Amino acid sequence: MSENAKGDGRTAGRGKRIGPHGGSSRVSNRPPVIGERNPDGEVGDGAMVRRPGIMTLCALGYMLLVWYLALVPMEFERFTLAEGWRQFTELPLLARTQERLPGLMTHLVAMLPLGFLLAIGILSFRDPAAKLVFGALAWLIIVLFPIAIEFTQLWATVRVSTWSDVYTGWVGLVLGWAAGGLSGAAILRALGAMVDPFRRAEARKALLSIYPLALVFFLLLPFDLRLNLSVLERKWNDGLIILRPFAYDPDAAWAWWFYHIRKLLIWLPVALWLRLGWDYFRLGPRTLGETAVLMAVFTVMVEIARLPLASAMSDVTSPLLGIMAALLAHLLIGRVVDQRGGLRMGKHWSSGLRFEVGMAFGWLYLAVVGGLLTRPWRLRLEWSYIQERWMSMIDWPFASMYWAGEWRALQKFTIMMLLMAPAGAFFAFALDGRLRPGRAIWLVVGLVLGFGLAVEMLQGVMESDRYGSPTPSLTDCIAYGGGAALGWLGASAFLPRRISAKRDVADASLAVAGVDRS
Repeated sequence: MSENAKGDGRTAGRGKRIGPHGGSSRVSNRPPVIGERNPDGEVGDGAMVRRPGIMTLCALGYMLLVWYLALVPMEFERFTLAEGWRQFTELPLLARTQERLPGLMTHLVAMLPLGFLLAIGILSFRDPAAKLVFGALAWLIIVLFPIAIEFTQLWATVRVSTWSDVYTGWVGLVLGWAAGGLSGAAILRALGAMVDPFRRAEARKALLSIYPLALVFFLLLPFDLRLNLSVLERKWNDGLIILRPFAYDPDAAWAWWFYHIRKLLIWLPVALWLRLGWDYFRLGPRTLGETAVLMAVFTVMVEIARLPLASAMSDVTSPLLGIMAALLAHLLIGRVVDQRGGLRMGKHWSSGLRFEVGMAFGWLYLAVVGGLLTRPWRLRLEWSYIQERWMSMIDWPFASMYWAGEWRALQKFTIMMLLMAPAGAFFAFALDGRLRPGRAIWLVVGLVLGFGLAVEMLQGVMESDRYGSPTPSLTDCIAYGGGAALGWLGASAFLPRRISAKRDVADASLAVAGVDRS
């Protein structure tokens, strides 16, 4: 039971609140929806992602993005629609394709999110008739969208239309639909919890549970499976199978540290999942030894699964790093994060102090990243040189990445997003409790986008003969903004529960009266 020091209300019984004059009113235990205030005056935003319009807009926006990416670098031939239809009907349906497997996997991965968005979009509708209409439209999109992409690619001069891409797109859409149908309701709840300060524990549980599955999927890409002994022999000769711990030997010493520290960090959330994610179901390990054993089993299975992949490295060091990650997770729990996975740092700070600390670390991180992106910091102040490089930045977004290959383009774009995700997390820490989530994310993305645009323009005046001059690109700016949004969304789930400056004042007054509001 908690009591207000001024006698303006206290809780008694289950779900009742005693008013200042002795009256009582029913208090709901459910999370507040948009615009609704709980008895403490706090506003909930968790229902934002359940609006059908938002989910439909996300699916439509992603469709247009995939269609655009299928046509870059936006160079087209001129012939009639009838001629295009004739060429399309002449494409062989079952011809053996010479396309590399990574290219097909790019099509599959690109279609997965669309199928997922269409599936969970149906769940956001409450009216059965609306669900039926949206479901029929969604399946029409699943059938026709891959065909429409390949048909329009006939006019793109550097693109090749094949039915193998259509088949791969259908597989990706159906797999995404199945994933959305099986876990869409849970994903919607998790997304709502990420932007709702009252339900962050649910979001942490969902993220910690999804992370191992996404990690395994990422580590096995691009699924270039070759089940024969010659592949293992080639990988052994090329040094892609390492049987001695910490025997990886790159050209530079820093690369050795980066390789092992990166693996330690990607195993760390798995260890937290084993220790915290399962704990909700009373299945999680209780001791360091149990967590270490499970981590060792998990990492060994992943490395064995990577053996038949033609381009993947298998390293016996992974189980040892997994055990280290288990030890690190146990050290962090109770010191850096609480028993439910929430960040402890800043839990009792005022919103003003959190704003100052978060902004300081965010801009410091951006300064370091900006320095790395503009190295070797040698200026060439010639207007003709600068003008030529700046004009290259105005090219169609993603056009320059196409020439490196679709799979490598996807990898580079993902890396650039992850590079800016920590900045989004720092700014999320700073703005949490000062702005509504819908406004905070736009401010975070705007800050990082502005900084990224400045970095890309600065790259236009840099020159290097040894490393290759950094290339300014509008595509990188888009990746920076997406990474900031990703960092904000992920960090928001793990932030301590701070709502507003008014709450700070109320908590301080209650602390003086000796009352613990929690």
